[in-house]
Amino acid sequence: MACLPGVGRCVSGRVGSVPCRGGGAVVAFLLSLLLVLPLVLVALPVRQASAAPVDLGPDGYFSGLSAGALPVVDKDNETPGVPQDGWANTRRIVFGKQGNTGTYGGATVSGGYKTLAVGAVASVPDANSYSQFGNLAHTKSATTSVDADEALLWADDTVTAGFAFDTNATYRNTFDSATGPYQSNLAAVSDAVGLANYSSFEQSLLRAAAVEGVCTAAQPVGCPSGSYMQQSDSVNPYRVFALSVGDLNKFLGATSGYVSSDTNLVCLSSTCANNSSGFWLRSARWDAANAVFSVRNGGIRPIGEFANLSFGLRPAVRLNLDGLVLSALSSNQSQGASGDLRLTFVESDKQLHT
Repeated sequence: MACLPGVGRCVSGRVGSVPCRGGGAVVAFLLSLLLVLPLVLVALPVRQASAAPVDLGPDGYFSGLSAGALPVVDKDNETPGVPQDGWANTRRIVFGKQGNTGTYGGATVSGGYKTLAVGAVASVPDANSYSQFGNLAHTKSATTSVDADEALLWADDTVTAGFAFDTNATYRNTFDSATGPYQSNLAAVSDAVGLANYSSFEQSLLRAAAVEGVCTAAQPVGCPSGSYMQQSDSVNPYRVFALSVGDLNKFLGATSGYVSSDTNLVCLSSTCANNSSGFWLRSARWDAANAVFSVRNGGIRPIGEFANLSFGLRPAVRLNLDGLVLSALSSNQSQGASGDLRLTFVESDKQLHT
């Protein structure tokens, strides 16, 4: 048998060979290595295996957006020579019910939304969506506040047929009021859409809270200039609501458009769904008690009369992102840089199993 160098000569070829000189020490040394090695392996840090990073982040689209992001505004004029292209360059999210089963009034809805903001975003008291008219009080309103870990989503189309902003015979621009208590038709329809267009689980993801920039005066008075001019938070909480005129400025970059079209505001194919010719905004026109702002299907922001039956609700919602696991392509749940996204949430009392 061979010997380790420096250990000594061996006697072999006979029964009961004589071990190498010092062989006992070698055996003891090898045994000690076998005993120590598992301890060394335990002490070494374990490196977790990881795949190549996904650009969109572990929960997809929203991980690529920083707190306070305004996606439509941030992507506006991204295409050279194409103004007001922020809406077209922002990912579409499939959320809420689609088709015409169980939706408000049997109306066909697209179920598509775009992200206007990721919180936290504070309310701006006087965002001006009609800057071409100058610094006029009645062309400005407070914007929707967005909490941390929350997204403000806006539907890509109307989900109702046309209806009157208010059904009271005096047509005042009060959104809701503690007097009565009172809710305008727009506020009541918003509540009805919130119950009908979303599953109970989806409703649990939408924060119900007051909305800013509305008139809450007694309905017979309204908020005309010089008589009762005010903007305040709504009296009632809303999961679903119309945007304010200030929101168009803050979240969609709209600064003018009384005559010209704003492509960030148009409905799908420039024609609003459910025979609606446009959509209501929740803020009142502060220099008149019988008029409010609305947006025509082509993206022009006129001043609408309350009795007008042609404008529908284009809903906005505040979506809580706490339980979001993945935002991925709706077609195959993969991560991609384009295409419609479907959101996957985990209910608080549920578990994920591998």
